[in-house]
Amino acid sequence: MPGIFISYRRKDTGGHAGHLAADLISRYGRSNVFMDVDSIPAGVDYGNPIDDALDSCNIAFVLIGDNWVDPVGPEQKRRIDEESDWVRREVASALERPDVTVVPVLVEGAAMPEAADLPAEISSLANIQALSLHNSQWSYDFEELCGTVDHAASDGKLQRFLRQSRSWPKLGSAAVLGLGAVAAAVVLLSGGGTGGASCVNQLIPKDVRKGLSKAAATKAPAVKGTVYFGTCDGESWATARFPHNKDGVFKRTGFTWTRVGSIKAARCLVPSELLTAWKQGGC
Repeated sequence: MPGIFISYRRKDTGGHAGHLAADLISRYGRSNVFMDVDSIPAGVDYGNPIDDALDSCNIAFVLIGDNWVDPVGPEQKRRIDEESDWVRREVASALERPDVTVVPVLVEGAAMPEAADLPAEISSLANIQALSLHNSQWSYDFEELCGTVDHAASDGKLQRFLRQSRSWPKLGSAAVLGLGAVAAAVVLLSGGGTGGASCVNQLIPKDVRKGLSKAAATKAPAVKGTVYFGTCDGESWATARFPHNKDGVFKRTGFTWTRVGSIKAARCLVPSELLTAWKQGGC
């Protein structure tokens, strides 16, 4: 089962965090969801439970609202600039773990902070593709988050196994769909399709998202929804799920991304190593 960590500021996104935690607990079970106010008993030091939860989690959702980095109090100091700030410590700790997918969640249309606006130890958060969470489309956004949870749980187990067997290569954190989140790149060592294929699957970087062709019934490139990017034997692929039940498979030729069809229609074209990672199945 996945381990899910929810990082948030109470006065910023406390209500959304509580709602999200309740729905995640309903789906994955209470023992698999950590949210400080709900998971730490009274009288217990904050440090150890949070560190323990981060040690065992597969994914960390960082809820960001309009006031996540804003200054507070009469002196107008930013909490994020203080080394003792728990949100900063949570994010920094999660980003340090190669087997934890860190996903910024922008609440009610909040803007993603720029790297220059964040302390150096968490500045990479700004390069991670974020998901959205709106009350007006909660069901859709929640399913997107759950899709990321399921993918991260699978990847986390694979990464831990490979690291323990000392065959896991050190891969840099990718700027995601991120999911990534730090998006931890996953080198797939097994799967069908092309024999001996060398495939890498990761959450999609911003520059790749900008290059994707428009999906059916959308007015912009694939910048929202669940999007995964991968390469297999030198060819670049992407899959995307968009609002209103639209999806697509994209293939890059040169510098141009072309939508080759829906996930269902085009799944046979995608190397099975990537299909396995994206959980689309084979033909």
